[in-house]
Amino acid sequence: MLPTLRSRRRAFALALVAAAVGATAGVRALRASDHQDTPEVELNQRMDINDVYAFPGADPTRITLVMTTASPLTPAASATTFFDPNLLYLIKVDTNTVPDGIEDLVFQITFSGNDANQQVTVRGPVKPNETGTSNTLVTTGATVSGTINSNLGSATGTQVFAGLRADPFFIDLTQFFNILNDRRPATGPLAVSQPAQTSWRPACTGGNAGTCAVNTLNGLNALGIVIELPIAQLKTSGKFGVWGTIAR
Repeated sequence: MLPTLRSRRRAFALALVAAAVGATAGVRALRASDHQDTPEVELNQRMDINDVYAFPGADPTRITLVMTTASPLTPAASATTFFDPNLLYLIKVDTNTVPDGIEDLVFQITFSGNDANQQVTVRGPVKPNETGTSNTLVTTGATVSGTINSNLGSATGTQVFAGLRADPFFIDLTQFFNILNDRRPATGPLAVSQPAQTSWRPACTGGNAGTCAVNTLNGLNALGIVIELPIAQLKTSGKFGVWGTIAR
């Protein structure tokens, strides 16, 4: 049975210049960060795509792709939260000279087990069996596998890390809810108003509670999938688009 897409995609376009990723890459489509953006993912954070990032790797010939999920996790929750072994995590790449928003290459990431010894397998980049919202597992192409929270693969080929990291996104959620109050979740960590402080969130300094900006996600964690590889395995010049999906 084909797993069907359950989460909106996070997408943007990149430009390659002299085999390097430019910091001011042309943007064709950009979706902002979303954490616990629907009741369904609030009840299952591991289904929620938070952000997709792309930036230069260890040298100008390499690129790093990152997809984060399951945020926000408190330190206590982090110890018992792992990737969902029933989900297919995907990073998709549109390599057309004129981007059409259809994936030409895909990374498929699967997990087995549901504890600290959870195993990850990354397949790709490889041509997908299908495009769009239904996806079946590709059985050809290169793979990297091993235990989560460890560095896997080759420094000259594909390197992979899948595991717990501090959430790199930042937002003053109290001020956000002052603008869009209907977005405040009824439950979960994001239901807590700022600038209320806890032992894992630093106190607001440099102003009073009404004016001091506070990064709500400071001290909170996410599950991250990080893939670094030679840019030439995706495209040698021009633009390419990158986005992430989760299917089951």
